[in-house]
Amino acid sequence: VASLRLTAPGTRRLVVPTARLADGGPVPGTEPLPPRVLAFYYPWYQVGDWAGEMPIAADNMNPTPYDSADPDAIDRHIQQATGAGIDGFIVSWWGRDTSWDANVVALEERIPPGFTFALYLEMFSPAFRNEADLVREIDHAFDTHGASEHYLRIGGRPVLYVFSSHNVFQEVGTVGRTPRYQEIWRRVLDALARQGHDPLVIGEGRPFDVEDFGVFDGMHVYGTEDPAITPARNRQMALTARAWAAVHGGDRKIWGASIIPGYD
Repeated sequence: VASLRLTAPGTRRLVVPTARLADGGPVPGTEPLPPRVLAFYYPWYQVGDWAGEMPIAADNMNPTPYDSADPDAIDRHIQQATGAGIDGFIVSWWGRDTSWDANVVALEERIPPGFTFALYLEMFSPAFRNEADLVREIDHAFDTHGASEHYLRIGGRPVLYVFSSHNVFQEVGTVGRTPRYQEIWRRVLDALARQGHDPLVIGEGRPFDVEDFGVFDGMHVYGTEDPAITPARNRQMALTARAWAAVHGGDRKIWGASIIPGYD
């Protein structure tokens, strides 16, 4: 059904033979993507952190304290991930001028064929304090990390995950969204396009604004909510992501459903 025109006032009843429509398959651009399982990965640990120098969950008992710069630890993490059926890492990234960026490079150099990674933009980083900062840092990220043959791409576009995408230019602990954050992101993405970048951006945050799908290519949530409502949340957001393209046109949007094993 491309369009329906009513030529007279009043209410009309329309019956759609959904079984026949389903036989035709999804409209091109709205079909689901091949499933991927990605794990959040943090490259900032030193051995001493596991003794309490970094905030570690009380029930996180790590039998092998490690340094994120240790090549053996990186190899072990990749082996553990591939052995568990994980397709790649979403790697926490705070900008280029941090000691952790070198650990991201070390990770890239050790990723085997068939494994992948994408950057996770940490919006509370002091490196991202205005629009010029964001454009400059993301441009650098795609010119360097994004150039890797192992970088995650969907439809040829490099994927960028953004943590707390509605809290641009805010400090950790700030309550409430940044005013007009969607307009800010539109300008940032336009500036990146002028730099030759066309990333597939997946935002994050609660409470969700359905209009975020008009800015980002997808949305996800870091962590999970009450397990009694998480399945319903995933169904709701998956349907919202799928319906966006049907209503507004363009490619199907993405909903990345999250789980945290052991925190249920």
